[in-house]
Amino acid sequence: MIVSKKLLTRTAIAAALAGLVPVGVAHAQEASTAAAGRTMSESEIRQFYDRYIAALNAHEFDRMPEFIADTVSLNGNPGTRADVMAVLKGDAVKVPDLKWRLDGIVIDGNRIGARLTNFGKPVQAWLGVPATGKSFEVTEYAVYTVSNGRFIHMAAIQTIGR
Repeated sequence: MIVSKKLLTRTAIAAALAGLVPVGVAHAQEASTAAAGRTMSESEIRQFYDRYIAALNAHEFDRMPEFIADTVSLNGNPGTRADVMAVLKGDAVKVPDLKWRLDGIVIDGNRIGARLTNFGKPVQAWLGVPATGKSFEVTEYAVYTVSNGRFIHMAAIQTIGR
């Protein structure tokens, strides 16, 4: 298991997964992963995630097919890659300098738990933050499942600090 900055633990990711991934989805994901063939190593998953964060920070949202499966579970609900791309593009319109900083990561098999800080200056209201011209930070706790080299489950909880 890879752990960065001791911000997350195996227990924390298990608790987060239990709270964010419905039981049926978790079992379906495990079956999907088992049938998918080769599993990515922890090192490969970390490199994959670092590339994903770099694409987000470059606002290269058209690269999302590299990272997200055609269909994906979003906070336990069915969704598509196009849904994720639309949200990201909308976020970048509201916060043109939006960035993601990875503060901690745990990799457990094909699951990722991450603590990120999102920051920028909104030019439109975003996540309840008014467009005041001031910078803000959002702490994000995210949980992902990877299968066939792409996210098949994405869930996040965000807390806003100003």
